[in-house]
Amino acid sequence: MTGHGLDDAVESLRRGLGDVRAMNKCATCECFLGVVAQAAADLKRFESPTAAGSRDEFEGWLAEAEGRIRSCQHCEVCVPVGPYQRFREALVAASSHDSGDPGADGPCGADSGACAPRCRN
Repeated sequence: MTGHGLDDAVESLRRGLGDVRAMNKCATCECFLGVVAQAAADLKRFESPTAAGSRDEFEGWLAEAEGRIRSCQHCEVCVPVGPYQRFREALVAASSHDSGDPGADGPCGADSGACAPRCRN
């Protein structure tokens, strides 16, 4: 994935998850924190200052919530999933474009439980 495309996808993810975190009900929810942990793990794969900065920010959020995590409230719509799915879709699209293979699955590994549906291995 090209640097500019990655930076745009990461910045969109950071803003989206930041907006979710600002919601009191989500900041310490296990669902939100699970998405943040997966996003931080995904960002370790990229050598971009934007990815590293967002990863560090996400890891800070996880540290702040430690000991205060609360169980899923079974919301009708899980708000943190949207920004993460858009991020994964951007990675898949960019990976397919960069590789020249329109059917490429993208950068997710078999352990990535929160992948967008079309990025399942």
